[in-house]
Amino acid sequence: MESRRYDILYKHEANHWWFKGRRKLFEAIIKDLPQKPPLRILDSGCCTGYNLHLLSKYGKVYGVDTERKAVAYCKKRGFSRIRLLKNGLKIPFKDNYFDVVTSLDVIEHVTKDEEYLKELYRVLAPGGHLILFTPAVKLLWSHLDTKSHHIRRYDKKMLARKINGAQFVIKDIKYFNYLMFSSILLIRLLQKLPMFKEKDWGSELIVYNQFINKIQTLIFYLDVWSVKWLSPLIGVSLFVVGKK
Repeated sequence: MESRRYDILYKHEANHWWFKGRRKLFEAIIKDLPQKPPLRILDSGCCTGYNLHLLSKYGKVYGVDTERKAVAYCKKRGFSRIRLLKNGLKIPFKDNYFDVVTSLDVIEHVTKDEEYLKELYRVLAPGGHLILFTPAVKLLWSHLDTKSHHIRRYDKKMLARKINGAQFVIKDIKYFNYLMFSSILLIRLLQKLPMFKEKDWGSELIVYNQFINKIQTLIFYLDVWSVKWLSPLIGVSLFVVGKK
């Protein structure tokens, strides 16, 4: 990810509609896990560390990231158990160490995604759970993906195959952010036209208008609340819960 985007995330992650909705879904998933706190939790690709506040309610939290700026921001938020990854995908913890491993919009950045999943499996304790989120639908590829240094977007079948290939048992896998899928698809398709090619609509994760941000937050809250009972056929993102 571009270095300056860490600065943007640190400033806007608390209030931006997309991050607020994702956290709402993320916490609902954690609450539904059969394991009870206190848990030993690893956030793989912890970025600027805002999600560590949420995770710390459920146990002892650790984080790893490949970027020095990300690690620095996590420590600025007051989290000390953060490691900088220096040896590629190798996570500096022993086998079977964590009760829960989270990976929130990370795998799409990883060239060797199957090896990455196997490494998450290695550090997860037997009976432990993986919670993984990732962008979905190749057709939605846009400036946002390029600026974020994404390598791919997944579909449900592709992600399920790779999760199973790493020996996880899939407990749940669903698309989400489906209520705004049509409008986001329209914007992304327009950006492919020559007259709109330079437009960066939605590619900067900045709260420009508080009213619009509140409306989008409400829509996204409804979206992530409803996926507990629904299984949307398509969505802007995917989540999977896997068990070791």
